[in-house]
Parts: sequence; structure tokens; C-alpha cells
Amino acid sequence: MEIKAVRLAPDMPSRKDQVYRFLCDYHDRYHSGPSLSAIAAACHTNKARVQDAIRKLEREKLVQRTPGKKGGTIPSRHHADMVLRELEARGYIINPPGTPLIDLDQDGRLVVSAGTVTNASLPPARPRAHGAA
Repeated sequence: MEIKAVRLAPDMPSRKDQVYRFLCDYHDRYHSGPSLSAIAAACHTNKARVQDAIRKLEREKLVQRTPGKKGGTIPSRHHADMVLRELEARGYIINPPGTPLIDLDQDGRLVVSAGTVTNASLPPARPRAHGAA
């Protein structure tokens, strides 16, 4: 089954949105990014316009791009999943969501937290003036 991009229509805000929608659909199906040629063909445009749209999406942090890698442009919402799969492939054990995190407080005692990664053993960062050492 082929993934087809939605044709650009007057009610669509831009070519950028068309490219982004295609990138999301392609990644959901194949778990990788498409080539520029595939995006251009699906969006009925040329590679230069696709590159321009991808640059705009990258500036808006909607896509992650790995220059020089085939299929290296993926939607940002999938970037974390891709990194976790890569770590698992290398033999790392990934804790499932909701697993409590264990940390050390400033006195060296174990602290169990329910969500975000923290490092209580480090001193808080102090605000500095621009250019101050």
C-alpha cells in the first residue's frame, strides 16, 4: 500500500504542512524517514521546495534531521522513540513509562521520584551575567 500525500488545496496553510503530514504518515508506517525524491513525488513538487519546507520545519523544531543519512528526516514526536529503539538494539534496558526513578539527595540518601529525571546531588545552577566566567 502506497502512502499518498494530500494534494495542496486552498484550505491548507502551506506546502510545509503537506510535507509534515507526509513525513508523519510515512514514519508511522515504515519507522524511518522518506527520501527527498519520495516526498517530492508524493507532494507533487520538486526536491528544492521539499528541502525548503524541511528547513522551515526544522527551524520550528517539528522535525529532526540527520544530514547525510538516508531517510534521516523524521517528525520530532518520533525522535524519542527512535532513540530508545536504538539504545535497546545496542543492549541497553529501557524502563517502561511510570517506573519510579531512584536518585541521591545532597546527603547521599536514596530518593524515589515518580516522574522526571533529576539530579539532586548537583548544586543548582546560578544565573550569571552574559560573558561572565
